[in-house]
Amino acid sequence: MQNETKEFLTLLSQLTEDDPRVVDLYRQRIVESSLFQAVNRYDDELLFISPRAIQLKERLQQLHFEHTTITELNKVNDEMNELYEQLESLCTYSEEQIRQGLYNIDVIHRQLLDKLKTEDKDLYTKIQLLLESKENPPADSFRQYLRKNRNEKIRNEYFRIRSSKMQIEDDRRALMFKGLGTAIGAFFGLLLSNLFIGLEMPIFVLIVILFFLRSIWRVDWLKNISLLLLTSLLGMFIGLTIYQLIHLGEWRDYSSLQTLYMNGLGVIIGGFTGYMIVSKRIFLSSKEKSIPLPSILQIADRRFQILAIVCTVYGFLWISAVHGNMTIFEHIDNKVANLFHLNGSHLSKGKVEVTAYHANLRTEPVVQPSTLYSSAEKGTVLEFVETKSVDGTTWYKVKVDSGNTFAWISGKTVQLLTQ
Repeated sequence: MQNETKEFLTLLSQLTEDDPRVVDLYRQRIVESSLFQAVNRYDDELLFISPRAIQLKERLQQLHFEHTTITELNKVNDEMNELYEQLESLCTYSEEQIRQGLYNIDVIHRQLLDKLKTEDKDLYTKIQLLLESKENPPADSFRQYLRKNRNEKIRNEYFRIRSSKMQIEDDRRALMFKGLGTAIGAFFGLLLSNLFIGLEMPIFVLIVILFFLRSIWRVDWLKNISLLLLTSLLGMFIGLTIYQLIHLGEWRDYSSLQTLYMNGLGVIIGGFTGYMIVSKRIFLSSKEKSIPLPSILQIADRRFQILAIVCTVYGFLWISAVHGNMTIFEHIDNKVANLFHLNGSHLSKGKVEVTAYHANLRTEPVVQPSTLYSSAEKGTVLEFVETKSVDGTTWYKVKVDSGNTFAWISGKTVQLLTQ
C-alpha cells in the first residue's frame, strides 16, 4: 500500500472515522495490498517447522480485519507488518542454514523441499523428520526412522542429539536382542551340527580359508569373527586332547569325540551367525557395530598369524586322528614315522592273522552295532599296536587302510603270529 494512499485514507478517517463506507474502503485497500496477499499465501508456499515458526503461523492465522473502525484496522495492519517481517527473517535464516547443509531450520518453501529430495537426500530426510516430530523431541523421530532404515549420516546425527536416557535404552535393547540372536543361533547350530558329522575336515578347511582371508580382506567383522573362531577352536582342540590324555590306555569312544567336536563347532558358528544376522538390524547401540573383543583376544590378535598356523596344523592332526580311531599322540607318532620313511614298526607290537571266515573290525573294543567299522577276510595279516582285555576277551588294535587308520579286532577271530 502506497504511503500517499494511506495518509489520504487516514485523513478521511479523521473526518469520518465511523462512516462504514470509509471503513470498508480502507479494509478493501488492505486486502488488495501485496503484503496481505503474501501473508495469505504463506500456508500454501511454506512449511513451518520450529516451535517459534509454528507460533508465528498461529498468530498470523489469528489476524482478522472485521473491525468497524479505522483505528482498529490500522492496529491489525501494523501487527501484520510486524509478523511478516519476522517471517521474512525466519525464511532468510533457514535458507542460509540449508545452503550450509544444516537442517535446524524454522521454515522451508515446499518447492525447495521437493528440490532437496533429489539433490540432497540426507538433508531432505532430516527436515522431514523434524516435520514429523511436531511437539516431540526430534531425537524420537530420528530413532523411529533408524529402526527401519540404514543411514549412517542420520545415525551419527541421532547419536549427537539423543539424551543420555535414550542412549541407555538403546544399549540395553541392543544387548538383549544380540544376546537372544546368539543363543538362538547357537541352539540351531547345535541341532544342525549332527547332520555334518563325518565332514569335519572340509568344514575345518573352510574355517582355515576364513583365517587367511582376514589378512587379505581387512574388514572389522571378518577380523573379529575369525579371531573368535580361532581361539574357540584352539581351546576346543586342547580340551579334547586333554580328554584323550586322561583316558589314554582306556576305552575311547571316537564317535563321541567326533560328535562332541561337531556340536562344539556348531554352537560356535551358529552363535556367530545368529549374532551377525541380528546385528543387521539397527539397534543404535553406542558401541561399535562389530563384535567387541575381550582383552584376552586383543592379546591373541597381535599374534594372530602364529596362532592361525598353530590352530590349522593342530586341527588337521586332531581331526585326522579321530577319523583314524587314534589319539592325537599316536597320530603324531605315525606322521613322524612316515616323515622319516619308517614302516611303522616302532608302533607295531606284532602281527595277527585272521582265522575266522569273516572278522569284524570295530572302532572300539566292544561288540555293538554302533562300533562296526569294516571287516577282514580269512588269511588277512594285520599289524597291531595295542592289546586290551575286555570281559576276558583279548582285543587287538590293528592298522587298516595302509596304516592311516586303526580298528579293533577280537582275539577270537585271529591268531598271533610269531616274529
